[in-house]
Amino acid sequence: DPSVVTISAAGLIAPLKDGSTEVLVTDGAVRLSVPVMVSGIADPVPVSFHQDVIPILSKAGCNSGGCHGKAEGQNGFKLSVFGFDAAGDFDAIVKEGRGRRVFPAAPESSLLIAKATGRVPHGGGIKIERGSAWHRRLIRWMNEGLRLDEEAGDSVVEVLV
Repeated sequence: DPSVVTISAAGLIAPLKDGSTEVLVTDGAVRLSVPVMVSGIADPVPVSFHQDVIPILSKAGCNSGGCHGKAEGQNGFKLSVFGFDAAGDFDAIVKEGRGRRVFPAAPESSLLIAKATGRVPHGGGIKIERGSAWHRRLIRWMNEGLRLDEEAGDSVVEVLV
């Protein structure tokens, strides 16, 4: 049911709404029907700083050695290399810089978002496309109150067979 999930050309399945459907997987003459159940779309799990925000910053290259992750940081903003010190990174983003990096009352006006999306000049260029999943996730984290969650252990993906 294309109203429940969408499947990208690369085979990535993304949920759209709560419900059940089946995904048909084919490889030559072999066909397999996989049941898919989507739940929690209306009430999603809060954005995790450790599991969501740090990986976005890492994949965008923000906390790499050539950018804000180098020993002295970049232009007054320093992150730990590849998110090694998540609590320190949280402080750098939320508490340092006189609170100017994030603006929970209007997340789109946050310096973090404005620079990453290229709305204001950024020496590293555009790192996050406006409207992308990363952009929406960072905005949602700010809308949810800039929460610093406890460091999670192993993540669990539930597979029903």
